[in-house]
Amino acid sequence: MRNWPVVVLGVVVFVVLVGGLALAASCNTNTPKATTVDIVTGIPWTAPETNVYDLSQNNGVIGTTTLGIQRKDANFVLTQSTKDPNGNSDVSVINADASTLKPVSATRTITDSSQKTLLEVTYSGVGTDQCSSGKIAHITQSVFSPPTKAKPDSKRTIPKCLPDHSYDIDESLFMWRTIDFTKGAQVTYNNLATNSGDNHLVTLTVMDQEKVTVPAGTFDAWLVEVASERSRQKVWFATTPDHRMLQYVNNQGQSFQLKKSGR
Repeated sequence: MRNWPVVVLGVVVFVVLVGGLALAASCNTNTPKATTVDIVTGIPWTAPETNVYDLSQNNGVIGTTTLGIQRKDANFVLTQSTKDPNGNSDVSVINADASTLKPVSATRTITDSSQKTLLEVTYSGVGTDQCSSGKIAHITQSVFSPPTKAKPDSKRTIPKCLPDHSYDIDESLFMWRTIDFTKGAQVTYNNLATNSGDNHLVTLTVMDQEKVTVPAGTFDAWLVEVASERSRQKVWFATTPDHRMLQYVNNQGQSFQLKKSGR
């Protein structure tokens, strides 16, 4: 097993991949028993936008993450790219509807010295006779060993029916900026973890305003608690209209801290 940090929600970097992904090939929608909603209340950013973060483990910087936003026709292109000094990298690119941030397609490429794993996802509508929600994701996983190999050693595609109010897990750090930032506000939605093919409930709760200090400076921020079936995590967003993410901390000693912003 690789000695890379694992983030429980899967939204950050360096997910451990051992022997491929155990993706379920079922097309049944297993909607959890909870009230879910579409969480996007408005788009706070102006594209293009770039934010650079220090990725830390137990208070020591272990890498750099860049979150980028571009506009392409009717979609936003949301890019999350992380690298460490050893040449390991984790890059996800989401094409999402520019109004709703519902995913249209996605790729994620995780690379180390011995292997590259490529995930490709397409989202589309289908008849309710195929999926009760009328929404489906096709996830293709390709593994290259060594990572420079032209053809994959293995490749497989599975369909995954989606519950209503679903988003791609790799767009989480972007779409959390779009919620209603009112103290006490709470929303729950469905998250598709494309590295496993599982759907998870995620609940966001706006706690309160407080000051937070990161490498980019000291800011007034909204503190948001992110809760899933397995974890409780905290994220701080600027109180300014763009609601840039300032800091993210999980319960495993890992964090993002804003280093610089630009276009």
